Amino acid sequence: MKIYLGKLGGRPYYLNLEPYENNNTLIVGQAGTGKTLFMKSILYRMVEQRFNENILILDFTGEYSGLSGFTTLFPGVNFFINPLQLPFPMNRDTLFYFIRYVFGREVTPIQYYILSEMIGKCESIRDIISSLRDELGRARDEGWRNAYSSIYNRLMPLGEMDAISKITEIPNGYVHLNLSHMGDQQQTFFSIITLHYLYYLAKYGEYSAVIVIDEAERVALPIPGETRIDRNIVTKIVDELRKYGLFLFLISHTLQLDDEIRNNVRNLFIFRLQNPRDVDYASKILFTKPLIIQTLPKFTAMHRD
Repeated sequence: MKIYLGKLGGRPYYLNLEPYENNNTLIVGQAGTGKTLFMKSILYRMVEQRFNENILILDFTGEYSGLSGFTTLFPGVNFFINPLQLPFPMNRDTLFYFIRYVFGREVTPIQYYILSEMIGKCESIRDIISSLRDELGRARDEGWRNAYSSIYNRLMPLGEMDAISKITEIPNGYVHLNLSHMGDQQQTFFSIITLHYLYYLAKYGEYSAVIVIDEAERVALPIPGETRIDRNIVTKIVDELRKYGLFLFLISHTLQLDDEIRNNVRNLFIFRLQNPRDVDYASKILFTKPLIIQTLPKFTAMHRD
């Protein structure tokens, strides 16, 4: 499918999307340069041209509300994913991934043991939090109390999330998943769960789609070196799942994402940037002068494919 993007030198310019090819795309620019409007225009034309694949928008701010042709779902209202209902070991690994990614620290052996045991016995995060509270009250050894307390403090903000109380199917078609009503940490946790769930479904041939993530830096930053996470979940989708028909359109304020994401996307659109490190990255990628990137007009981008 060829999607009209605008004009280059007065001539129409198109984005080519090919089945099971590398259609992963990264759109980068500082705030107010036109990134989101650009992505909306791409989505509008995909709907207009009856794009014959699922589209799922992961929306942290509600910016994509009211987009024509899309069904809006709200986690905790009409869409749910309980990470503990995912197949083992994905249920365990998703929880560990969240702790490592958000807090930047490795899960200690005793924490690993405690969580593994509770994941095997509990049906929800709320059950785990309740069990941790009980164990904390009974524990006399300081080491065990510290371990229970550490896990409890990390999971406590998630305990009131209705969105992770059960699991529902992701409907086919064009879906807008609106997370704007959730707190920051809850948004991050739910988006991590969703991406792991989509990874699992795609691997088993049960779901294919274009996934759009605005403010992608929320979930696509480099993994802290002191953890044992081998790869970012976004990196794994970009690298592994194109043959399964799962692709990402990432919109970010920065190029300082995981290296493999930046290096493996097929399409890179760069709007105006000012951060010196981002400008340096962009000038090297595009083989152009930093000043050109710093002075790009609004609604103007440079494209590398």
